[in-house]
Amino acid sequence: MQIGIVGASEISEEYIKIIKSFKHKVLKIVTKTKSKKNIKFCQKYKIKYHYTDFQNAINSEPRVDAWIICSSWDSLAKNFKLAIKSNIFFLIEKSILLTVKELVKINNTLSVKQKKMISIGYNRNHYDYIPTLLKEMKRNKPQCIIANLPDSYSSVIKKKGNKIQRHLVKYITSHWIALILKILKINKIKIELKKIKKYSENNILKTKTFIFDLKQGTKTLPLIINIIPNNPSNTEISFYCKSKNFKISPAEKLDIFYDIKIYRNKKKQNIYLPQKKTYLVNGYFKPGFKKQYNDFINCCVLRKKNSNLLTTTNDLIEIYKICELLN
Repeated sequence: MQIGIVGASEISEEYIKIIKSFKHKVLKIVTKTKSKKNIKFCQKYKIKYHYTDFQNAINSEPRVDAWIICSSWDSLAKNFKLAIKSNIFFLIEKSILLTVKELVKINNTLSVKQKKMISIGYNRNHYDYIPTLLKEMKRNKPQCIIANLPDSYSSVIKKKGNKIQRHLVKYITSHWIALILKILKINKIKIELKKIKKYSENNILKTKTFIFDLKQGTKTLPLIINIIPNNPSNTEISFYCKSKNFKISPAEKLDIFYDIKIYRNKKKQNIYLPQKKTYLVNGYFKPGFKKQYNDFINCCVLRKKNSNLLTTTNDLIEIYKICELLN
């Protein structure tokens, strides 16, 4: 495989390490300028072809098999549109700062084949514990889901500028919404966006609470999302089931809580002891990135298999519908 990459950031470096771990080659790179820093970046990773224009990089020989787009937040939308127009295989990092209306318009122009050529980089969908979580939740259907998610916080606006303000939920919390939606979708649970109930900022912390109705067959269950201000990383997602409960907190740890029967007492009552199993994300690379890249190559580029964990343009529309309600 010969891969092209857009951007020379820390995330770009993570991808380059992963690409090389598969014995693939990073042949081309696109950066905003050919500054000394960017030239050194190319030299460090022995990237032969260096461009400052993405379209030229796509059109120039030799061609690459696929592109990884991890440019700056303010240029992702432009590169996303250009990649679609150029009909290439690409994996693009979140968050793409487009509205639902814009995304729907773009998505409607894509053929079924084109939609299968694109993957959105929500790496938490590929964490080590996800297969365990999905397997367990198929046996233990959720009765309630509570997610405490970080809100827009002033440091991001200060760093990025006011331009990002209306997209902050997409920028900060969309990867958690993506994970929740994937778990719901795989468990055949539908979310009713029209029936959302919103509770205003009515406490000292000014937490915003949103309640969505979920449909699992004939049953209705709640999805409660608390948006907590000035909380960039302390996330907690809990899935409450009849016999087991699941909690993701922090991002790299899954706890499964359950009770085991120890003995029966004289009154013939069962005595239970609470138990907990913990699963941690491990590995040399940034969590989820290697499996995400592997799925992209095998599912989108080579079409060798299917993965229900990849995030498509259709999924992104659903993610952003929720994000816009949470803003």
